[in-house]
Amino acid sequence: MQARKLTLSQAAADLGLPCDPSSQDWGIEHADATRLKDFVAYHRQHAATFEDDALERELGWFLLESANDALLLNPGDEETIREVLNVVVARCDAEVTREVIDSWRSADLPGEEGWMDGAETYPLARLLRQVLTSTVL
Repeated sequence: MQARKLTLSQAAADLGLPCDPSSQDWGIEHADATRLKDFVAYHRQHAATFEDDALERELGWFLLESANDALLLNPGDEETIREVLNVVVARCDAEVTREVIDSWRSADLPGEEGWMDGAETYPLARLLRQVLTSTVL
């Protein structure tokens, strides 16, 4: 029996989250630092069944945004944060995941490369660069 191919609406339902088809930022809108370990476990369990680029992209943003929020709330829990980063980086064979990683890796940098709020708002970017440096892509 072949595993079902997962779509964003199915993943949202599995996670007890809404899925508005008109949303362009589902992963950002529904990030939740308090459920990070559940999200990582779900991602690990279902990664092989990701159906399309939209799901891959949104779950990448979802995990990274949730991890960044967790880091802001509890900076001492780097173990879980690094687990998230490793899960996302492991999916970098997908072009859309590489795009998500490229966006996040410079989020804390000043100037045109980074996002407006910088390092205080996006501490995850520094850790992502560390994981990428230690991972052969």
